[in-house]
Amino acid sequence: MIERLRSQKDFQLIFKDGKRIKEEILTIYYRKRRENTLNRLAVSVSSKVGKAVYRNKIKRWTRESIRYIEKSFNEKFRGYDILVSVRNKNVKYNFNDIKNSVVRSLKTANII
Repeated sequence: MIERLRSQKDFQLIFKDGKRIKEEILTIYYRKRRENTLNRLAVSVSSKVGKAVYRNKIKRWTRESIRYIEKSFNEKFRGYDILVSVRNKNVKYNFNDIKNSVVRSLKTANII
């Protein structure tokens, strides 16, 4: 189960205390909160990526990728605040590109 990150305070804590993993497609900011709590997620897609329909599709794909990772790595992947930012405007993405980039980033961060 994924909750949403909403408050400005949470975003500031991620930027202040969290870490960053930069990929070609996206950047992930993350921070460990507590053990055995739900993950919280925020997705930001730049307007330079495309029109609103395409940006919303990328957000849905990103949330679904996180759900996939939660199901696959249920025990280890708990209690994180995650902010995913997509800014690269040069490429049209598909679901597998987004999912693979998220998985690669979280493996690099030793979260999964």
